Amino acid sequence: MKAAIKYYLDVFPLLISLASKNIRNRHWLQVMQVTGSSFQLEATIFKLCHLLDIDLLGHREEIEEISRCAAKEQELEVKLRITEEEWSEQVLGFDPFKKRGSILINKESTEHILELLDDAQSLLATMLTSRYIGPLQEEAANWAEKLKTVGEILELWLDVQDMWTYLEAIFSIPSSAKVFIKFTFPRNDYSQGAWEWFKCHPP
Repeated sequence: MKAAIKYYLDVFPLLISLASKNIRNRHWLQVMQVTGSSFQLEATIFKLCHLLDIDLLGHREEIEEISRCAAKEQELEVKLRITEEEWSEQVLGFDPFKKRGSILINKESTEHILELLDDAQSLLATMLTSRYIGPLQEEAANWAEKLKTVGEILELWLDVQDMWTYLEAIFSIPSSAKVFIKFTFPRNDYSQGAWEWFKCHPP
């Protein structure tokens, strides 16, 4: 009887850790692997007796490590879900320009978004260096790439917009615009983008 009580006292902490909401199917598969056992994971089949029948105490360190990893993975997943929710709801603001309607992206709010982007990218970069990122690595890397692309587009957008608004007054005068374009228009990516924008929004 004493030995049975001691066994349950020792095994209960392992059972409690395995009952955590952090434990997913992948972790149960790891438990099966380290214990050399096999059991069904369906809720109507999986019972406590299946765990009591395997040698949990003989693999205590491995089970505890699986539980620790599950907790760390859950922490990373929470951060990833917060990032996903935050950037799925971002809205760009636009300002009116002359009588053409709201065609200019709001510079102040966009620069604030760029600051938030930097913070989010730093967070994702830190997450991707974690040893516990494994199951979430592809998803986190995809979000990091998406946010990087968004940042680059917004920065280019602001640059082109600044140049376009500066040159728009010149382009509004047909004769001056023609001379300017023919002789002095600088040929680089940003100016070409401004010119393409101008062609889409003629005076």
